[in-house]
Amino acid sequence: MKTKLKYLVAVLGSLGIINHVSAQLYIDNIFTTLPQSKVFVDGDVIYAGNTSQNISHQGDLEIKGNWYNNSSNDLKVFTDASTGKIILSGAIQTFNGLVTRFPDLLLSGSDKKVQNTSIEITHLLELTDKELDVNGHTAFVLSTNVDAMRQTTGYINTSTSKEGFLIRSMDNSSSYLFPLGNKTDGVYRYRPLQVKADKAGNIGCQFQNYRADRDYYNTEDTKEGVKGVNEHFYHGLMTQDADNKVTLSVPFNTVVDGAFENITEWDEEARKWGLVKTTNPSSSNFRTTTVNLNTAEKLSITNSEVLPIALAGQFMPDLFIPNVFTPNADQNNDDFVVRGLKENYPENELVIINRWGNEVFKATNYQNDWNGSDLHEGVYFYILKVKPKNGGTKSFTGYVHIIR
Repeated sequence: MKTKLKYLVAVLGSLGIINHVSAQLYIDNIFTTLPQSKVFVDGDVIYAGNTSQNISHQGDLEIKGNWYNNSSNDLKVFTDASTGKIILSGAIQTFNGLVTRFPDLLLSGSDKKVQNTSIEITHLLELTDKELDVNGHTAFVLSTNVDAMRQTTGYINTSTSKEGFLIRSMDNSSSYLFPLGNKTDGVYRYRPLQVKADKAGNIGCQFQNYRADRDYYNTEDTKEGVKGVNEHFYHGLMTQDADNKVTLSVPFNTVVDGAFENITEWDEEARKWGLVKTTNPSSSNFRTTTVNLNTAEKLSITNSEVLPIALAGQFMPDLFIPNVFTPNADQNNDDFVVRGLKENYPENELVIINRWGNEVFKATNYQNDWNGSDLHEGVYFYILKVKPKNGGTKSFTGYVHIIR
């Protein structure tokens, strides 16, 4: 069933009365909602206007189905004066057709929302606890208000495609949150960026929850001083207008991701990862095990290409940590031997953790004598802390595979 509206003025809505459309709502002319009005659509909304932005929206429009902008003149649907809220409250819901500029957009319901086209939000984007999968498109928040995005546990997923971005209009005096995350093969990561721009503009960020090599940023190709580029994920930065510079904070979870001490940026000309100056790591209230690395220099971004950034470890040429050993009593590679450890870092601590997060081995001043006895074959996580002779502490994390 399709309800086709030539003219609808929700005057009764100003009295708190709910206007209910039982199935699909098709709009090809004027559609007006007044303040405090509530319109509920138990199906899709299809906009097919062709002369001007036809929807003047000041109330609430709740939709259970999908959104379609089928305008023939590249219209963005809502008038510039619209201040109303669009609420998507169904299961998986999609944005389709041409770009729509929503005044306020709130995501609720039982499942994620997926973009098959780019969207814009004039005032406020409320993710609540939902995933917004941009699906290779952009979600553009036009307001420069720092609080123009709200969420509890919701996030923007840009990992579906290399082209996906969350874009925010920013001034040059505030730090803006980009709530980026992804869940792949049951592994959930919320890795937001906190970004401050050198000048006002439109900054885009993405979080790619996979190894950067997949997008041809080889993690093994590094400049001097770079080692251990993060193999789990990377971020990307861009600007939609004039070239800009930014400082940012990059989080990581020491248990899930590993421990890092550097931020690196991709040099497209050299095709290598290079170091970025950082301040001392700071803790974060996002997780008790999460640490933020903060840039101490401004990163240059352009409107012509994406700037990939990734976390990296500390370069220690006098230390080699293996990723596999074979304790099968053949006297060849039977122990987990960290070359250079006893000679250069006699003060150390080694912790081994299984895939359930349980500690299965711990040693202070480790002597290269752990053979994984009583443990099954498989992959384990290590945390190695060392004290250099010139002071301080360095931490290394990674995976080691036991093969018998």
